[in-house]
Formats: sequence, structure tokens, C-alpha cells
Amino acid sequence: VMRALVLQGSHPELATADAAAPQFLQSYAHPVLAGIVFAGLFAAIMSTADGFLNIGAAAVVHDIPTAIRGRGLKNELFWARIVTAVLAVIASLFALYTGVWRPSPDLVALLGAFGWATFAGALVPTVAIGFNWKRATATAANVAIISSLMINFGIKLLNISVPYGIDGGFIALVVSLTLFFGISFLSEPQKLPPDIEAAMDL
Repeated sequence: VMRALVLQGSHPELATADAAAPQFLQSYAHPVLAGIVFAGLFAAIMSTADGFLNIGAAAVVHDIPTAIRGRGLKNELFWARIVTAVLAVIASLFALYTGVWRPSPDLVALLGAFGWATFAGALVPTVAIGFNWKRATATAANVAIISSLMINFGIKLLNISVPYGIDGGFIALVVSLTLFFGISFLSEPQKLPPDIEAAMDL
């Protein structure tokens, strides 16, 4: 709608494509509809931020110490609160001052796309497939995650131009899936604990 209005001369040219929805809601939608949409948008933003803060705090306070020391921290709830506040401050500073070292109006969009590409390439093989396929191995999962991260970061940091406009995240996903399946098929099948096997049979 906004593109049509701009082409007809009924609305000034938008500064960015991201301004289309807010401009439409503010200028042409009923105030009640605009209020509902903006409330939903803010709720989605807050729930996403909350989810990532919880995941980050859980990883720092429980998952990483358990992987390294074999047990979590004492008084995990207290430390989770501290880490949540620290992560929120770091994220806020990153959002506010990133333009200093890399001025780019599309940085947030790039980070979002890069984050989802990393998420897909690293976790689709291990979570979506690995949790449901008894033939999957830990080695295959580790290699899939590491290869996906290396490809994603390599393409972005080295400014590698992929032919035909193919997204780097797609390449990372294909490579990680190929390695995941290949290594799992070439490895010796692993005996699963009875409780895990029972859960996978559900």
C-alpha cells in the first residue's frame, strides 16, 4: 500500500523500507488498529529480548559451568539475575554504540539475518534431526555446528561474495547438514542410554 501511495504522489518517499508499516499505521490506519499493532510489536520485541536473556543467563550460569566442572554454580537463581542484568547492559551498549565502529543503517537487519542463519545452520542438524534420529552421533553434531559457525563468520567477516546472490547462511546449512549425515553414517552406531532411547521412541 505504501509503495502505491508513494508512486501516486500521495505520500512522500520513505527514508527506508522499514518505515512503511509505521508510516501506514500512523497516517492511514484507525488509531485503535494502530495501537493494537504497536502494542503487539512491542510485546513481540519484549518477549524475544526476554527469551534471549533467559537463554544467555542459563548458558552462563548453568550450562557452561556444568560442561566444564561437572556441576552448576551455587545459588544459581542469584547469579542468573546478575548475569541477566549484565547481558542486558552489554546488549544495550552494543545497540547504542555499534555505529561508532561500523556505521551502517542496516546493521540490525544484518545481525538478525546473520543470527538466524547461524541458528539454522548450527541447530537444524543437531536439534531438529539429531533429537529424532538414533543414528546421529555427537561427533557429527559437533562438526556440523563448528563448520556452520566458521562458514557464517568467514563469509561475513571476509566479505566473500557468493555467486547468484545465494545467502551465506544457506551454504552453511547445506554444508552442516551434509557433514552431519555423512559423519553419522560413517561412524559406528552408538548405544543410547535406555531413557533417551525411550524418549526418542515416543
